[in-house]
Formats: sequence, structure tokens, C-alpha cells
Amino acid sequence: MHLCVNIQGYGAYLAVLYSMLALLMVNVAMCVWVAWCFKEHKFPVVWPIKILRVFSSLFFQAFDVTSLNLLQLGFSCRFTGPAKPHLHFILFPEYSCMTTPHIVHAVVSALCLVLFVSIALLLNMAEVEVNPLSRRPLALGHSGADVWTFGIKVLLTLVNVFIGWRRVEAAVYLCLTLSLAYLTLKWNSNLVEWMNYVKGGVSVTTVWSSSVLMMLVFHSGGDSAEAKKWSDKMTVLLLVGLAPAFATGALISWAGIRYKITSALKAVKNPKNLPLIDAYSMIDEPRDVEVAARCCRVWKDSATLDPVAVNNAHQIIKAGVEMFPNCAYMVLLHGNFMIDVLGISQTGSRRIEDARNLNPSLMCRFIMFVRQQQATQNAAQSSVNSGSRMDLLGYVEYQRKQRMVVRLHREALQAMCSFWKVLESHTISFTRLSTALGKIESSVSQAQRAYQVVLQSYGNNPKLVFLYGKFLQTVKNDPWHAAAYISEAERLEELQAGQESGPLMPDGTPLSRMDDLTTAVLVIDTAGDVQMVRMMN
Repeated sequence: MHLCVNIQGYGAYLAVLYSMLALLMVNVAMCVWVAWCFKEHKFPVVWPIKILRVFSSLFFQAFDVTSLNLLQLGFSCRFTGPAKPHLHFILFPEYSCMTTPHIVHAVVSALCLVLFVSIALLLNMAEVEVNPLSRRPLALGHSGADVWTFGIKVLLTLVNVFIGWRRVEAAVYLCLTLSLAYLTLKWNSNLVEWMNYVKGGVSVTTVWSSSVLMMLVFHSGGDSAEAKKWSDKMTVLLLVGLAPAFATGALISWAGIRYKITSALKAVKNPKNLPLIDAYSMIDEPRDVEVAARCCRVWKDSATLDPVAVNNAHQIIKAGVEMFPNCAYMVLLHGNFMIDVLGISQTGSRRIEDARNLNPSLMCRFIMFVRQQQATQNAAQSSVNSGSRMDLLGYVEYQRKQRMVVRLHREALQAMCSFWKVLESHTISFTRLSTALGKIESSVSQAQRAYQVVLQSYGNNPKLVFLYGKFLQTVKNDPWHAAAYISEAERLEELQAGQESGPLMPDGTPLSRMDDLTTAVLVIDTAGDVQMVRMMN
């Protein structure tokens, strides 16, 4: 009876393991498909992107530790420690990890874990945010620290798999949690401050828990009653200390951020005219510049930044560029600040391109990829609904609908060509003629409905309006309505061209925005006469 229960439990474990493997394979397949779509700039459907977002949020972020523990069960085989027998499956000791069938499942479990960790590390790296003003809680100014902290989480879950001695295990836990807290509190990588406080508090509570565990396992207790009493005391101590430990971590995080920002603001003034390195002595690497530049995140209202704070942050970033001129991340930080904070898109885009020549890291290349995709979306949305903002899914949906109407338009033309080919043949079959006419009717009606649906959402897109005009002219034989739509498309193109034109500063910024910038503007006509001089402080 006991063996039957164990076999049933082992079967349930295998079902869970291979279900996780199937989910991972589906996730990898969708990742490859989405990557191919980005490469080819084609998105036939949107649902894989939505599924990837949900899957990543659940398995790689919300339940990452749970997933790690589950995938490690397959090779939890009592490698070391006093417990016997060694190299036997902990959940089901009757199965040896060195013989079939479990050795196969252990290898599969290990490979699944490696795949899961690889994907999770990339996803943590991809949480870096290009917009310094982002209010997304998980947005990171630099994802390097979070990649390392996830690696430490992986090691924390592996400790009890490979180490069987309680005291050694507790000591390793303490070392790893100290490393986790150090990285979290040193870098404070989240753009949203309260997230740094939460992560700092949690990291210190893990250190506190590991410290209590050390006191528990290193206590030289006597009999079981005394050990039980000591265990109860440690449990109470652990629970009592959780809140103070969390508050301590949050306070350290707050103090670290405030110190860097306050010191950088003092360096901006630099009343003693100290050299740059001495004035910004708190800056050791570009990540410190990013933390200090968060001083720009001061809003007068929900949409307006404090110009003084923005100017101070700009000075800090320019100082960082001078201190680290060959750092790709520093150049990207400068470019992102210009694009999203100052609104100087052309100069900011040139700075993004400059980073390509500075041996960028994988994270920096991802930032450049995101900027490239945003530029593509902006180029498309400039002709969609008067340039209304679109996120990635909106842009993908627009591309899909545009390809749909083009395909249906082409099918209608092909149906008409097929009809005329039937008429031009020497022997005319009324059956084929009737079939061709029916195909024309169905294809034209489908294209008509598709155009009507798409134009309801993208009625200000001159390309789509022009295509519909040509459809009315060549397919529907309605020249009057076709002329109206074609003239409307020309009007929309002229309107957009007028919005994009106008005098520009040398960096491409519209002259109308000069009041927002610390810029001197000199306007000279073709005769060499000065028309206007404007100096902004």
C-alpha cells in the first residue's frame, strides 16, 4: 500500500515537471516568434505578445522563487550531509538519482532550471527603462544590480539542494543574504522611490532571518526539551524583529538615495570651483549619475516638471558625460534624458547612435533596440490619427489591419483579373463565369467592410485614405467618391507636413520650444540681417 501511494505521488511529480517543461518550451517558441517578427517588422497577430507578458509576470517575477524550487526538486538527491542514503531522491527515497528512470527526470529538471534561469536573467535585464520619467513601479534605471540579485536568489534556493549540513547551510544563507542586501541598498535601481524602500526593507529582513537561523543552529542545546524551548525563543525573536528590520532597510535605502542626490546638487553649484572629479566625489561610476539625476522627477502637477529640477539633473548628466566619455551607458543616459525630459529628439537620437561605437553591453544594446522600435512606432503614428500615441500593441494592431486591407484590396483586383481572363478565353464556360462573378462580389464586399472598419480607427491616416480612394476608383468604379477621398488624403499629407515643418534650432528642436531650454537663439535672414536674438537663462 505504501509503495502504491509513493508511485502515485511520483507520477504526480512527473506530471508537474513535464507540464513546466511544456510551458517553458511554449514560452521559448513564442519568444523566438516575436523576435522574428521584430526582425522582419511583421506582426500577423498580437496575442503571443500578450501571453508573453502575462506568462513573464507570473512565472518569472511574481512566482520566480516558487518556480525555482519546483524545478530543483528533480535533482534534490541528498548529495551531502549526515542523512542517508546519499544520491537518493529526497521526496521518494526509494528512487536512486544515479539509475533509471529518475536519472533521466533529474537531467530534464536540471535543463529546465538552466533554461528558466537564462530567460529570467534576460527578463530582469530587460526591465531597464529608457524613459527617466517613467512611473512604472518595476522600471529600472540600470538593471545590472537586479540581474545579480536574481542570481543570488537562484543560489539561495540551491543551498539546501547541495549542502546537507545545517550549520554550513545557515552560514551560506547569511553570506548570500548579506550580498543581496548590499547590492539592493547600494544601487537602489528602481526609478520609483518607494519600490527601492520596499526592496531594501525585504533584503534586510532576509539578513535578519538568516541571522536568527545562525543563532538557532549554532546553539549548543542539550536535550530535546531544551532545544524546543530555544527554537520557540528564536521564532518569537524572528517575528518581533521583522518589522524593525524592514524599517531599517527602507531607511537605509532612503538615506542612500538622498545622499547621492543632495551631494550632486551641491556639486552643481560648486561655489569653490573645484575640479569636476572633486566636486562630484560621490560619483564612482555611471550608475551613480543615474541615481543622482533622478532629482528631475519633481512634478509641479501631473504633467509639468519643475524646470529648476530638470536643469539640475541636466547639469549632473553633462558632468557624468565628461567624467565617463567612453561609457556607452552614460551616453545612452544622456540621450534618453534629451528625448524624454528635454524633448530634444534629434540630438538625443544622435547620442543614442553615438553609443554604438562605444562597445555597448547587452543591456545597452537592448536600450538601443527599444529606442529603435520607438522611433519606428513614432514614424508610423505620425500618420495615424494625427500622431496620437500608440504603445507596442497598438502599433502591432495598426500594422496588422493595414496589411489586412492591402491583402483584401489585392484579392479583389485579382478576382477581377480572373473574370476578364475567363471572358477572353476562346470557349466561355458559364459555370466558370458565374464562379468568377461570385468571387468578385465576395472579395469586393470583404474589402469594403475591412476598409470601413479600419478607417473608423485610423481615419486620419493619409496612406489608408488614399488606398481607399484608389479602391473606389479601380474596383468599385466610383470616381466621384474616389476623388473626394484622394483629395482628403492629399489634405492630410499637407497638414502633417505643415505640422512637421517650421524653423528648427541646430539640434533639430522646434524654435517654438526655445523658452523651455537654456538656449541662445539667433535668427538671421538671407541678407545677413539679424532678425531676432533670444537668450534664455
